[in-house]
Amino acid sequence: MESRKNKAFRNPDYLLDRVESKMRDSSTYYIIIDEVQEVEDFVEVLSTLSVTEGADVHVPSSNSRFLSSDVVTEFRSRDDEIHV
Repeated sequence: MESRKNKAFRNPDYLLDRVESKMRDSSTYYIIIDEVQEVEDFVEVLSTLSVTEGADVHVPSSNSRFLSSDVVTEFRSRDDEIHV
């Protein structure tokens, strides 16, 4: 998300449409979004993806802004923490 070349992906509707267009069958799709806080309305985007059939969403969260209380509250009991 940091690169200027990815600017279009910061638009939530573009990002969601792009992800949906790549999900072509009933397989599980692993979606990894780094620097998700760069996406406008990223909490809403993650909420949408979390209820999308076949989407398994992973978000690296070393950013303190991402770990805000709003996000923690929004995704309580729908997350797993993986230490790498």
